[in-house]
Amino acid sequence: PTWEFKFLNRAIQDDPQVRMVSLIRIANREPKFQFLGRPGESSNPLFRGFGNQGEDTGSYDKPVIIRLNTKDEFELRGGFPKTPEELFQYQAVILGDIEAGFFTHEQQALLQRFVSERGGGFLMLGGAESFRQGGYAGTPIASMLPVYLDRPTDVALPSMWKLTLTRDGWLQPWTRLRETEAGEKTRVDSMPPFEVLNPVDGIKPGASVLATVSDPTGKTYPALVAQRFGLGRTAALMIG
Repeated sequence: PTWEFKFLNRAIQDDPQVRMVSLIRIANREPKFQFLGRPGESSNPLFRGFGNQGEDTGSYDKPVIIRLNTKDEFELRGGFPKTPEELFQYQAVILGDIEAGFFTHEQQALLQRFVSERGGGFLMLGGAESFRQGGYAGTPIASMLPVYLDRPTDVALPSMWKLTLTRDGWLQPWTRLRETEAGEKTRVDSMPPFEVLNPVDGIKPGASVLATVSDPTGKTYPALVAQRFGLGRTAALMIG
């Protein structure tokens, strides 16, 4: 599990109105084993003539996933939802450091419908496998993000990034944690620098930058951006 999952899970444990159901990948998908048999033969030659009894040549071509906080043994048993009936029961989806190739094109299109038609929320967190670095450019998920992923952005990484709330960020209650402005300013100023940033090509029209980060030279980059998308809302947190 990522640090983001750890602290998010801890933060909502005492909230009876929030249930965070999670899928965590603990092992990547491995390539199928290539048997050296006859041309076009995909199974072990030792089973030739026995109808491939007990042989599952695709069993190693799947990632290893664990489920947390499910309501029963059936919820998300097949992995990430593949139908509206499965996905639309949730109110929001958070992707934390997972590459675009994990999802099928149909699942990505379903996520887009989840936001635009069902009115769900969608948040992508920064990381080595997120945004452009995760291969999301040109995907249905990228089309609903509030930032552009079309072109690579040249930023010297890693660095030390200091977070600051923008004027729009100060006006949004979900970006603040303290009761007063002074308390919130103290919280933000005392935060340690971030070491991970996914630089983006730009901000889409209608999107709001709620937080920025700056490097030691004072150059500023978007850190938290949100926008309306259809009936729902999407957000991008480019730091990790």
